[in-house]
Amino acid sequence: MSEKELGRRALLRYYLPIWAFISIAAITGLWILFYIRYSTDGLPLGWDTPYYIWRIHSAAASGAVSFVFGLRYYNFLYPTIGSWITVAGLDAFWVEAIVPLSLWIVGTLIIVALVREEMHDTKASLIALGAGSTWFGFLRLSSDLHANLLGLVLMLCGTWLFLQTQAEVRPRLLAAKTSGLGGIILLSTFAHVETAIFISATLVLALILSLWRSLVSFRKFVTILATICLSLLPGAVIFWFQQQWIASPLQGRLPAIPTMSLVTWFLYLGPVGLAALAAVVMIFYLKLMRISSPIIRLTFSWLLLSLGIGFAQYLNQSITPFSERAIILMPTPFLAAITIPRLAALKKLTSQLKGIAMISMIMIGGSTLYYANTGHQFYNSFISDSASASLHYLQSSGAIDVRKAIFI
Repeated sequence: MSEKELGRRALLRYYLPIWAFISIAAITGLWILFYIRYSTDGLPLGWDTPYYIWRIHSAAASGAVSFVFGLRYYNFLYPTIGSWITVAGLDAFWVEAIVPLSLWIVGTLIIVALVREEMHDTKASLIALGAGSTWFGFLRLSSDLHANLLGLVLMLCGTWLFLQTQAEVRPRLLAAKTSGLGGIILLSTFAHVETAIFISATLVLALILSLWRSLVSFRKFVTILATICLSLLPGAVIFWFQQQWIASPLQGRLPAIPTMSLVTWFLYLGPVGLAALAAVVMIFYLKLMRISSPIIRLTFSWLLLSLGIGFAQYLNQSITPFSERAIILMPTPFLAAITIPRLAALKKLTSQLKGIAMISMIMIGGSTLYYANTGHQFYNSFISDSASASLHYLQSSGAIDVRKAIFI
C-alpha cells in the first residue's frame, strides 16, 4: 500500500470521530426541537409513551418479578429497566425523554462499528454513520415504540456476533460467541419478541445462503441455526399465546387493518432509504457487486425479508402492522454503506475525503430537515389544548396530580 493511500486512510480515521459528533448533535438537536415544538406543557411525546410510563410505574411499585409474572405482558424488559432507573432517582417522565434518545445514538454507533469491523473501509463507515443516524427505523421507534427500539439495539449487537461466528475457526471462541449470540437473542425476545423474530429470520436466511455457497461448514451451520431457534423459542411461545389472547374476541382472527398507501411507503423509507434502494437497482444493473462477504449476504437477506413481508399485507390485511414494521426496519444504513461506494458514477467523488464528507453531510442535513417537517406525525403529545387546560384546572384545585392523572 502506497504512502499516499496510508495517509488518506489515516485522515479518514481522523475525521470519523468528528462526523460522529456531528451526527449525535443532529440527533439530539432534532429531539430537542420535537419537544419544543410538539410537547404540550412538557408532557412526553408519542402515542404509546404514556403506556410505557404507566408500565414503568407499575414495575417500580410491584417489583420486577411480580410485574413480569402478574400481567399479560410479554415485552417486559424495557419497563423493567425503566423501573430500575426510577428507583435510582430519575422520574419516569425523564426516563422516557432520555432513554429512547440514548438508544438511538447507541444503535447508530453499533451500526458504524459493525460496518467498520466487517468491511474494513472507513469510507463505508462514514456513509453508515450518515445513513444510520438518519435511519427512519430509529426515528420512528424512538418516538413511542421504545420496547421495539431496545429489541432492535440488542439484535444489532447479536448481528455483530452472528457475523463473527461465521468467520471464527477457534473452537473455544466459536462456542463463546455462539453462546453470546443465543443470550442476546433470548434477551431481545423479552424486550420485543416481534423484532427479535424478524431479525433472527434474516440471520437464518443469510446463514442458509452461506451454506448454499459453501462458505460455512454444515456443522457450524447446524450449531448456529440451533442456537438461534432455541433462543427464540421461549419468547415465541409467549408471543403466540399473547396473539391468541388478542384474537380470541375476534373468533381467532387478528383484525384487518388498512394496507399501506404509496405515500406511507415513501414516508417510512425516508430520503436515505429511497436513495439506497435506487443505488441497489443501479448496482445490480451495472453488475458492480457480488454477494460475497457475510455482511453483504446478511444485508440482502434482510432487504428481501423486509420487502417480502411488506408486500404480503396486500394478500392478507391482518398482517399489515407486521408489514409496516418490516418496512420501517429495512436495512438502510447497511445498504447505503455497501452500495454507494460501488457506484461507478461516484467513483471519483468517493475516492476523496471531500466527497465522503459531502455525501454524509447531505444525508444528515437533508434528513434532519425532512424529519423536522414530518416528525409531528409521530412526535406529539396527542392531547388537545382543552383537555390539557381541564387537567391543569383540576391540578390547581388540588384534586389531582397532572403528571399522573394523564394516565388514568
